Amino acid sequence: MKLKILMALSDNSQINDLMYSMLEDENYEISTAKTIEDTLILADQKLFDILIMDMNFKDGTGLELKKKLNLICDIPTIIVTTLKDDMQKILMFEYGADDYLVYPFNILELKARIRAIMRRVGQKRSDIDNIIFADDLEFNIVGRTVKLKGKEVDLTGKEFDILYIIAINPEKIFTREDIAKSVWKEEIISDYRKIDVHIRRLREKINIGSTTYVQTKWGEGYYYKKIEV
Repeated sequence: MKLKILMALSDNSQINDLMYSMLEDENYEISTAKTIEDTLILADQKLFDILIMDMNFKDGTGLELKKKLNLICDIPTIIVTTLKDDMQKILMFEYGADDYLVYPFNILELKARIRAIMRRVGQKRSDIDNIIFADDLEFNIVGRTVKLKGKEVDLTGKEFDILYIIAINPEKIFTREDIAKSVWKEEIISDYRKIDVHIRRLREKINIGSTTYVQTKWGEGYYYKKIEV
């Protein structure tokens, strides 16, 4: 799949033409804008993988553009500019820029920085895809870890499985047989009391004060619901 790049650069034609040509050689899909207004329109109409932008435009500054962009999309951003101003550079990082290059620079360096940013973004997106939330609980389904209000909870493998299965099905009642089939992969286990023991230990680890998460439906089974007394 082609990397979709939005180039928002003021009318410095020779530099812009060179950058466009060199990046196009990488088989990127490139869209261009020369004003803040045009950049905002394109960013609102289409999903881009990365933005390469200048610090000065006919209709405003790069700081103004980045501030407005932050309201409509979250896009990795590289600043390319002739402006050697440390304060402006610091402000751009504060506004969420990922990198800052001052002319003159080697186009190979720009390409390397694009690749580095996309690797970081890809990792973040992968991490996000692996995270499931249920109220105060945060499940990492790859690492098989759980955080409660941001603090990691030390669960056994079976405790993790039980909590995850009921938490992603809130208020659905799970009988002991259901849990045995889902967690132990068995239709029948010899002693269902071991499920009760796992539930008790699980509650001891995740209950905070009067807040409970694993509830009992007497005579039927267990279910997930956050209750604060």
